Amino acid sequence: GEAALVEAGHGGAYGHRADAAARLAHLRVLQGRIDEAADLVRSHEDRPSTALPLALVHLARAEHDLAAAALHRGLDAVVADRLREAELLAALVEVELGRDVDRAAAAAERLADVADRCDAPSVRAEAGLAAGRVAAARGDAAEAASILATARRALGDDERPVLCGTILFERARALAAAGDTSGAVAEARAALAVFERMGAQPSVDRTAALLRSLGAPGARPRVSLGELTAREHDVLELLGLGLTNAEIGGRLYISAKTVEHHVG
Repeated sequence: GEAALVEAGHGGAYGHRADAAARLAHLRVLQGRIDEAADLVRSHEDRPSTALPLALVHLARAEHDLAAAALHRGLDAVVADRLREAELLAALVEVELGRDVDRAAAAAERLADVADRCDAPSVRAEAGLAAGRVAAARGDAAEAASILATARRALGDDERPVLCGTILFERARALAAAGDTSGAVAEARAALAVFERMGAQPSVDRTAALLRSLGAPGARPRVSLGELTAREHDVLELLGLGLTNAEIGGRLYISAKTVEHHVG
């Protein structure tokens, strides 16, 4: 009885706190602060609003089964909210690509159906990103690049910048796989600019690594210089000049694999 009265009196306020915690946790995941995100949602895992950030925490930890379970639980709770359904399905596509391409394709088709019934540019872009990722996973790089170009056009210049950056990054990877190195570098640099503005450090790191693999300078690494060895200082200086891992190895007479270790 007393517990029920307390819950009735504070349920609304608790719901707002849980939703705020979920939004902040999502931001922390984008910033790469995974442990903080996990702490934020830990006491609210029963709330549907935490399904997405919780799944992203699991995905960042390579816990694909747990991520998929969280997203399915969130999808089961969705009632007439196509925007939330779309963001959960978009995350499910990404998760399933780490487990099974056919299941990722099924989630992408479900997202495309939501986009057809929802007049929202961001949902159309999410659906295009999902379809592009599936096409790339199936080895059709040219088709993926075309789909992702259409997805990018669905967004305005200032709408959903992280989504825009992700589409650019995935298109850069598709173009690289299709043999268009110059196009890949251009798209990756555009993605890097978005991610740096948004402070999305894991995406900055991933995009910078892609640029280096394409022979182009990436972002300057964020490190505490006092914690570096003498060799790491050498590598950092050459990274700042825009050299690739292979070029750095040639300058320092070490293997590209050793350079990669120092860059990490």
